[in-house]
Amino acid sequence: MGNTFKYSKEIQDKGIAKWGHLVMYNHENLIDIALSNGGKILSDDGKKVLINSKEWVDSWNFVRQQIFENKTTKIESGGQGWEYWYRTIDDVMNGEAMSYTGSSGDKGDLDFTKISSLPQPGLNGNPGKPVAGAHSLLVPAAASEEQQKAAYEWIAYFTSPEVSAKWSEKIGYIPVRKSAADVAEYKKFIEENPYAGVPYEQAMHASPAFIDPTDGKITDALSIAADKVELQNIDAKTALDEAAKTAQAALDEINK
Repeated sequence: MGNTFKYSKEIQDKGIAKWGHLVMYNHENLIDIALSNGGKILSDDGKKVLINSKEWVDSWNFVRQQIFENKTTKIESGGQGWEYWYRTIDDVMNGEAMSYTGSSGDKGDLDFTKISSLPQPGLNGNPGKPVAGAHSLLVPAAASEEQQKAAYEWIAYFTSPEVSAKWSEKIGYIPVRKSAADVAEYKKFIEENPYAGVPYEQAMHASPAFIDPTDGKITDALSIAADKVELQNIDAKTALDEAAKTAQAALDEINK
């Protein structure tokens, strides 16, 4: 990650692009960077919040410095819904920025004749540990028996190896079942388009999604801190100390 910003400066100095590497706005991406610097959200026993440790402060300040001091990057924020996300992608695809950190689900919106894809790197010699999350397909219990049967049949179709493989090709997310990797057409697609195999490669060493035991209070505290660091140029230690205090109080409440 450090080299990313070193080369970002070179890109700017040579006039190749206005910005170097763009960090995607929001707390989730800053969490990825902290975890990839050796940080942890909670202690192993689940009783102590660790979001203001040196690993967190150093990594978040590293990003803040690139935005406000070194000015090798910028943060696209605001707008409706996912507008900030697609503006970031556009910055890269239009040649205004060199690269960005995003989601494997972006791959359907990217032109891989112009760019490539790599797993998220670690920081300070640590392995990259960005979060790999998953979504679920559910059938409401309130649905009628006929509706439940229809829903099951659709889920079975969508998660079949062949359809899951086609979905992955178009969208970029990892297929929902391992057997999709055995589909001949998908194997050929990965061989011809190496970028498409990167999400699976990254998932092999990623961090599991954080399940907030405080019903969102820890995550909310991190979201507020991220805005302070990315948008207001507030030192990460100040922002994360405040977040940790709020988060620890919420955690202590459920551990009484």
